[in-house]
Amino acid sequence: MSLVHAEPAAQARDKAARWLLPFVLLATGLAMLRPTVAGIDDVTWLIEVAERVLDGQRLYVDVIETNPPASVWLYLPAVFLSRLLHATPEAMVDAQTYLCAIGSLWFCARIVGSTRLAAHVNAPWLLAGIAAILTILPHGVFGQKEHYVLMALLPLLAVQAARVFQAPLPWASAVLAGLSAGIGLAIKPHFALCLAPVMLAAAWPGGPWRSAWPQALKQMLRIEAVVAGTVVALYAALVVWLQPEFFSTILPVMALVYVPVRLTWMQTITHPAMLIWAGAMLALALSARARLLVAPLSLLALASTGAMLAFLLQGKGYMYQAFPMLALVLAGGAFAVCDRHAEGQTPMRMLALGALAVIAQASWAWSGIVWDSRQLRAVLERIQPHPRLLAISSELSVGHPLVRQLGGTWLSRGPCLWNLRGGQERIEREVLDDATLAQIRAYGRAERDMLLQDIRNGKPDIVLVQINVVDWGKWAAADAEIAAQLAAYADRGTYDGVQVLQRR
Repeated sequence: MSLVHAEPAAQARDKAARWLLPFVLLATGLAMLRPTVAGIDDVTWLIEVAERVLDGQRLYVDVIETNPPASVWLYLPAVFLSRLLHATPEAMVDAQTYLCAIGSLWFCARIVGSTRLAAHVNAPWLLAGIAAILTILPHGVFGQKEHYVLMALLPLLAVQAARVFQAPLPWASAVLAGLSAGIGLAIKPHFALCLAPVMLAAAWPGGPWRSAWPQALKQMLRIEAVVAGTVVALYAALVVWLQPEFFSTILPVMALVYVPVRLTWMQTITHPAMLIWAGAMLALALSARARLLVAPLSLLALASTGAMLAFLLQGKGYMYQAFPMLALVLAGGAFAVCDRHAEGQTPMRMLALGALAVIAQASWAWSGIVWDSRQLRAVLERIQPHPRLLAISSELSVGHPLVRQLGGTWLSRGPCLWNLRGGQERIEREVLDDATLAQIRAYGRAERDMLLQDIRNGKPDIVLVQINVVDWGKWAAADAEIAAQLAAYADRGTYDGVQVLQRR
């Protein structure tokens, strides 16, 4: 072999070796920590809703879901394919989620690879790190709506990085990124707060003092923004056309008994997710230092800040709502680690990078904290295999994913008594006028009547009654008609704060 041919072969081997180790470690991490949706309450409930919709039941009429239709439509393809392929819906949702992660990462790599950034980072380690953030970090929020939203928004963030670098950007890439972002915003519109500051910064590559506001706003209305906005507008029109019940039936209840029930501002800003995020932002700033102002580090920091504002806006404190802000700041950490032009490995930089690694592990562990229903599941497997089941509970997690793990049938039209619980909290916390109080009580009576009908008509084998957070057993006993229906059930004990009633 001549020297001319030997050099390219050696370069190819060196390149393969540089890519091998990061992805071997990624594959090892996935093998050990592979997340699935099988134990996630919200996802398994939405799988249940998607199955019912495919069976012909009417969303918001025969099956009650609080989220807009996009949250259900998101899982329809995987559930439909599971029937064609005779696979479990959970396995197909897993596959769909991993494919979306791969597609998002590949698309972002293609866009960012056309910029000068490619020569400034250690690409193998960076791609492996971002892949781990999309596939391993989610843990207990894997396959959640916010997980999909993050993957959908990333290509538009990559497009904005290309805009800052003034790199050649194919028209089709901008359109596809806008289409992806539009789908993400249709699922969760408030995550527009992630995109707005990033697009404004990309419109001002020379700094705000060098561009007039009208020019900057004009730059923001690029093709990707127009496409994303068009997708959201078309989705809204589609919901009005296909699912008018969401506006007439669900939205008024949500506005009255769900949205106003939130953590106090003090509880929100001292929430564990906020503390983790603040620590991650500080560690990112210390590790990157002056490089923090270089795209895409600054863009990721801005997007993470926007996601943090979305978390504050929602005010619920749910772990899945915090995932985008944590994932984006940790993605910034991955760039800081792989930045070839960063300062040497000073003690401060090493300490900050170590802190980011600890924060990533803490985020992974925190997102995996879920209610452990194994004891309850073991009891039900022993006394009633494959039960027809419903729950008197304000927590979705009491019935899901438990009913699917048991191979049972869920008889309720809704996931839990969210309406009654939200109304009770508002009544306890606030001073309400007579009209608002009457409307809250009317919505509560409607949900109570639906529960009574489901028990009376469905005749479940098992009724689970939550008594730990709210004593729904006492509430049911005080209702003459519900108590009469439950008289046909024997008490089989209480496990983890849930009373098990079995039909005699």
